[in-house]
Amino acid sequence: MISNRLHSITSNQRPDRRYLSRIVRNFAGLAPKVGIVAASDRPRGISIYMRVKNEADWIVPSVQSILRIADEVVIVDNGSVDGTFELLQELAERQSDIIRLFRKPDFDLCRLSNFCLSQTRFSWVFRWDGDMVAHTSGKLDIAGLREWLMSLESSAYFIVHLMHINLAGDLRHQDPDEMVHIEEYIHTHSEKAVFIHPGRFEAVKFPKNRPTNEGPSE
Repeated sequence: MISNRLHSITSNQRPDRRYLSRIVRNFAGLAPKVGIVAASDRPRGISIYMRVKNEADWIVPSVQSILRIADEVVIVDNGSVDGTFELLQELAERQSDIIRLFRKPDFDLCRLSNFCLSQTRFSWVFRWDGDMVAHTSGKLDIAGLREWLMSLESSAYFIVHLMHINLAGDLRHQDPDEMVHIEEYIHTHSEKAVFIHPGRFEAVKFPKNRPTNEGPSE
């Protein structure tokens, strides 16, 4: 079923098809190996960061599904009023060794994202949304993702885009207009990484100089 509907993925959701850009990124990712830029000096591991607001329906299974692969989970609530923050407080109390919880109700999305990024501490940073739930068993068990990431060259830079099934309302129905979607991604941490807001959505960029008005803020 899914393979028959891949045409419903829009071009901006298929970074793997941007061939020239992909070739350039592959060469740029090797820059640390030849001494052009410094490799990440962070501890080897995965920081998952989440920006959430009013996700009470899915937030508990969402967080629980990624705990096994994370060295830390940084969660920033953006002013939930549906009980999401209280659910997160309970999770954080039970998983205080992994979950670090913040509340920033006055931040816009771009500033919120940069704050999340600034709080991460490990070499891989993984953006995860509160309405997403990972497979925790079978062939698509997310544990395999951690194993693969840890096998990659530690002195190179990578960005990994994840494809996921887009559900409509419950676990039995896919969105007929967009059954498969690419949105979440993982990348090697860089001190130069910063979120910008070029249009409707924010995006992480790696400029030569961090814009002073978009940097992480407490």
